[in-house]
Amino acid sequence: QPGGTTTIGYLVTATIAGTTLTPDISVTDRQSGAATSVVGVVSTDNWSGGTVDPITMTAYISTANRQRIQGTLQRALPTRAVTFDFANHNWDAVNKRYFVSFAPASPPLHGQLSMNSTSRQPDLSVASTPGPVQTPQNWAMRMSVDPQPGSAQTIRVAASSSSSAVRMWGTQAAA
Repeated sequence: QPGGTTTIGYLVTATIAGTTLTPDISVTDRQSGAATSVVGVVSTDNWSGGTVDPITMTAYISTANRQRIQGTLQRALPTRAVTFDFANHNWDAVNKRYFVSFAPASPPLHGQLSMNSTSRQPDLSVASTPGPVQTPQNWAMRMSVDPQPGSAQTIRVAASSSSSAVRMWGTQAAA
């Protein structure tokens, strides 16, 4: 909602198991105010901060992207590779502006779908019922992504618009 101060996250781009999702949801960039298109609106995400910890997120995606993911899930995955870019925007109540609180430092990130410990299947799913926003209709997609083996990448985390840090995600291959 324009003018609000709530935390909001966007899945900017995503290619999951060889399927590229289309940025077809129009949103307003929290920092610039410009209209932009994204793959999904993030409702939850989690990263414990460790170099080998997965990034888990749920994003609301369009019907067309839901069909793409469903098609991917209906066949044997050719790969578990994931390339994605995202950004969480938080409100800095002191400086009265939005800032990026969680995002790749050098997008996109490269990883692979985590394996679900119970089902032993890649941790990727899409809801069978629509999300809370009815127009346009959207669907919850959940994925958990481990860092790409042998590749150290960086993630920016911030507590305010004036305080941020860069953390490693993944490990470099031994020489």
